[in-house]
Amino acid sequence: MRCNEPRIYCAAQSVKNGVSSSVYDMNLTISIPDEIFARADREAQRQGLPTDELFAQVLAEHFLAQEHESITARLDAVCGEADHSDDEKRFLRRAASKAASAVDW
Repeated sequence: MRCNEPRIYCAAQSVKNGVSSSVYDMNLTISIPDEIFARADREAQRQGLPTDELFAQVLAEHFLAQEHESITARLDAVCGEADHSDDEKRFLRRAASKAASAVDW
C-alpha cells in the first residue's frame, strides 16, 4: 500500500516484563511514503541501528530543535523589546555568541 500522507496509530503498552510502570515504550504502527522508509532503512543499516531506534533518535532531535527554536524566539522577543545603545548591542551579540558556542548542538 502506498500512502501520500503519513498516518500514525499508537497502542500504549502499560506493562513491560510483567511490571507496571509510568515509563514505558510505546508500540507504534506508522504509514509513511515508501521513499522515506527506504531512506530511513538505509540510514539505520549504515549506522548499525534498528530502524525503530533511528526513528526515535530523529524524533528526539526534532523535538530538541523545536525547544531551541522556541527559546531563541523568546530571547529574541525580549531583547528586541528594549531600546539598546550601540555598546549594549555589541555586548548582547558577544554574549549570545559565547552562549551559543557553549551549547553542544
